[in-house]
Amino acid sequence: MRSFAYAVGRAQESRTEEPTRGLARRWLSYVLSQYETSESVLETLKALVPRRDYNEVVEDLVWRAALRADAASFERIAATIQTGGALDARIEQLRPLAHGKAGEMATLLRDEIDKQPHALLAFLRVLLNQLEKESAEVRLAQTPTLELILQGGRPLVSTVKTARAQSRKATEIIDRVQGILDGLGQLHLLQDAEARAMSPSRETFAGSIRLAPADALPWPFDVPDVQAPSAFAPLLLQPVEWRDEKNTLVFGWRITE
Repeated sequence: MRSFAYAVGRAQESRTEEPTRGLARRWLSYVLSQYETSESVLETLKALVPRRDYNEVVEDLVWRAALRADAASFERIAATIQTGGALDARIEQLRPLAHGKAGEMATLLRDEIDKQPHALLAFLRVLLNQLEKESAEVRLAQTPTLELILQGGRPLVSTVKTARAQSRKATEIIDRVQGILDGLGQLHLLQDAEARAMSPSRETFAGSIRLAPADALPWPFDVPDVQAPSAFAPLLLQPVEWRDEKNTLVFGWRITE
């Protein structure tokens, strides 16, 4: 982990290395997200990663912890976030999800339908973007969350119907949720599943095919051209002798093809 963090810090020193910096940061986020976020991980990030990249890595870890219901990692990260910022508000939205309480998160979001529907649409769009990056197991575990989004999404469409563009965005979000559920084989739980299955515009999310995190390797590995040895190749036994560390004569064999 330190090598990734060091790569991020070094790439920050030159503007000409901006693609390398971003790539190293995304690899760092991906590697760290596969494990529980400990205090030592956060201390290492603070010490080695520039502030700008630190915030982005921490936000990635917040989403991963919330979607995996890793409350311990989520709260450790939340304790390091400065209050009053945009990420601080996102923490409050995701906290119920991190603790496995999707219903509470849906209630909080439902309260925002009338107050700030545009911000709610933006949050749901980011939520789906993050969820679509996850494995099928994580998406399947979030089936209750997706169903709650569907239940709250229809009132959202009617709330923003005066703004045609926003209404279209709300409809797209509902379609994306249905597509994820369809890809997981969970769409049969919905009442309108049969009608949607016959729709010509039906879409199904089949998952992401990517090299984590969806980029080229950060260094030019050459793939070795290795040929497996033949099981029928003849072997040559050659008697040899040598002296060990005590100067004793040792007799043995050398095996070659």
